[in-house]
Amino acid sequence: MVKYVALLAAILVVMAFGVRPALRRMAAAAKTVQQPTRQLPSGQAAAFGPPEPPPVDPERTRAQQILEEVSGHLKREPAQSSRLLQSWIHSD
Repeated sequence: MVKYVALLAAILVVMAFGVRPALRRMAAAAKTVQQPTRQLPSGQAAAFGPPEPPPVDPERTRAQQILEEVSGHLKREPAQSSRLLQSWIHSD
Protein backbone atom coordinates (compact mmCIF):
# COMPACT_ATOMS: atom_id res chain seq x y z
CA MET A 1 0.00 0.00 0.00
CA VAL A 2 2.86 2.35 0.83
CA LYS A 3 4.34 1.64 -2.59
CA TYR A 4 1.18 2.85 -4.36
CA VAL A 5 0.92 5.98 -2.20
CA ALA A 6 4.56 6.81 -2.95
CA LEU A 7 3.95 6.27 -6.67
CA LEU A 8 0.89 8.54 -6.58
CA ALA A 9 2.85 11.20 -4.69
CA ALA A 10 5.67 11.02 -7.25
CA ILE A 11 3.22 11.45 -10.12
CA LEU A 12 1.66 14.47 -8.41
CA VAL A 13 5.09 16.04 -7.85
CA VAL A 14 6.01 15.55 -11.51
CA MET A 15 2.70 17.07 -12.59
CA ALA A 16 3.08 20.03 -10.22
CA PHE A 17 6.72 20.88 -10.97
CA GLY A 18 7.15 19.64 -14.52
CA VAL A 19 4.02 19.41 -16.60
CA ARG A 20 2.09 22.45 -15.35
CA PRO A 21 4.95 24.96 -15.90
CA ALA A 22 5.65 23.49 -19.33
CA LEU A 23 2.00 23.82 -20.32
CA ARG A 24 1.95 27.39 -19.03
CA ARG A 25 5.03 28.26 -21.11
CA MET A 26 3.50 26.68 -24.22
CA ALA A 27 0.28 28.64 -23.75
CA ALA A 28 2.19 31.90 -23.26
CA ALA A 29 4.32 31.22 -26.35
CA ALA A 30 1.23 30.46 -28.42
CA LYS A 31 -0.31 33.78 -27.41
CA THR A 32 2.77 35.80 -28.30
CA VAL A 33 3.38 34.15 -31.68
CA GLN A 34 1.74 36.16 -34.41
CA GLN A 35 2.15 36.22 -38.15
CA PRO A 36 4.71 38.90 -39.11
CA THR A 37 3.41 41.88 -41.05
CA ARG A 38 5.07 44.57 -43.09
CA GLN A 39 3.95 47.96 -44.24
CA LEU A 40 3.30 48.50 -47.90
CA PRO A 41 4.05 51.87 -49.49
CA SER A 42 0.34 52.65 -49.45
CA GLY A 43 0.28 52.22 -45.67
CA GLN A 44 -1.58 48.91 -45.68
CA ALA A 45 -0.24 45.99 -43.69
CA ALA A 46 0.43 42.76 -45.57
CA ALA A 47 0.84 39.45 -43.81
CA PHE A 48 3.60 37.15 -44.93
CA GLY A 49 2.10 33.95 -46.22
CA PRO A 50 3.64 30.54 -46.09
CA PRO A 51 6.66 30.11 -48.37
CA GLU A 52 5.96 28.80 -51.83
CA PRO A 53 6.74 25.11 -52.28
CA PRO A 54 9.85 24.34 -54.30
CA PRO A 55 9.29 23.55 -57.98
CA VAL A 56 8.26 19.98 -58.67
CA ASP A 57 10.93 17.85 -60.30
CA PRO A 58 9.42 16.12 -63.38
CA GLU A 59 11.69 13.07 -62.98
CA ARG A 60 10.57 12.62 -59.40
CA THR A 61 6.92 12.99 -60.41
CA ARG A 62 7.34 10.37 -63.14
CA ALA A 63 9.11 7.99 -60.72
CA GLN A 64 6.24 8.42 -58.24
CA GLN A 65 3.68 7.65 -60.96
CA ILE A 66 5.56 4.49 -61.97
CA LEU A 67 5.78 3.38 -58.34
CA GLU A 68 2.04 3.90 -57.87
CA GLU A 69 1.25 1.97 -61.08
CA VAL A 70 3.46 -0.96 -60.11
CA SER A 71 2.15 -1.13 -56.54
CA GLY A 72 -1.43 -0.93 -57.86
CA HIS A 73 -0.74 -3.78 -60.27
CA LEU A 74 0.79 -5.85 -57.46
CA LYS A 75 -2.35 -5.35 -55.39
CA ARG A 76 -4.68 -6.22 -58.30
CA GLU A 77 -2.74 -9.27 -59.53
CA PRO A 78 -0.90 -10.88 -56.60
CA ALA A 79 -0.67 -14.33 -58.25
CA GLN A 80 0.88 -12.98 -61.43
CA SER A 81 3.30 -10.85 -59.41
CA SER A 82 4.44 -13.81 -57.32
CA ARG A 83 4.96 -15.94 -60.46
CA LEU A 84 7.08 -13.16 -61.98
CA LEU A 85 9.14 -12.89 -58.82
CA GLN A 86 9.66 -16.66 -58.71
CA SER A 87 10.78 -16.71 -62.34
CA TRP A 88 13.31 -13.94 -61.62
CA ILE A 89 14.64 -15.87 -58.63
CA HIS A 90 15.00 -19.12 -60.59
CA SER A 91 16.58 -17.43 -63.61
CA ASP A 92 19.80 -16.63 -61.70
